[in-house]
Amino acid sequence: MNFRSLLRIFFPEKCPFCGEIIPIGEKYCTECSGGKSRISDDFCPHCAQEQSSCLCGSGKTVCLPHVAAVYVYGGQIKELIADFKFKGKTHLARAFGRDMCDRVAQVFADADFDCLCFVPISEKTMEERGYNQTRLLAEEIAKRLLIPLEDNLVKIRETAKQHKLSAKERLTNLTDSIALKDQGSVAGKTVLLCDDIKTTGATLGECVTALMQGGAKDVYCICLAAPALEEF
Repeated sequence: MNFRSLLRIFFPEKCPFCGEIIPIGEKYCTECSGGKSRISDDFCPHCAQEQSSCLCGSGKTVCLPHVAAVYVYGGQIKELIADFKFKGKTHLARAFGRDMCDRVAQVFADADFDCLCFVPISEKTMEERGYNQTRLLAEEIAKRLLIPLEDNLVKIRETAKQHKLSAKERLTNLTDSIALKDQGSVAGKTVLLCDDIKTTGATLGECVTALMQGGAKDVYCICLAAPALEEF
């Protein structure tokens, strides 16, 4: 028995979601592992939906160069993201970030990232919430994957809350709302872009546009969750 295993006997690891003790070798307790639906490996790389539910060409989503998500946005994961995003449970960034890192390693294995960016929030939202949940995810990913983190995207105008709009309204709500702080900061770079929830892809699309206009070589998007088809 190695030292790490011995430590687990006296200091058992707890599930990052519910706090229950978990078996050696597991990430989460049985209940939390079973309560979250993962997106399968057979997904569309442009809308992140399952191939059988691909929305590209439907007018309901922005098709992106490269995008992947970890979970289907519903049930337990929806509740956990709400806790993380709106109720100050920032410790969840560690577990969420680990899951996103695993997905990046799985589906973007051939990419060599020069930097990691994250979706910005407005000054008003930052004042209300006190933190940018997407930045917390990005910090965890950057630490685990050893990718330089760059805070180079900014929201330049206030917009309506995306989650309060219809899918059609979301597609245009964010137009021209995101820009680069420094136009030369991503020139020639392959960028990993982080977001929490990908619905229509409008937010990510605005960020990708800003990065590409700044000279980025390529942009890959990693999200924690994407909604099931019936949500559109």
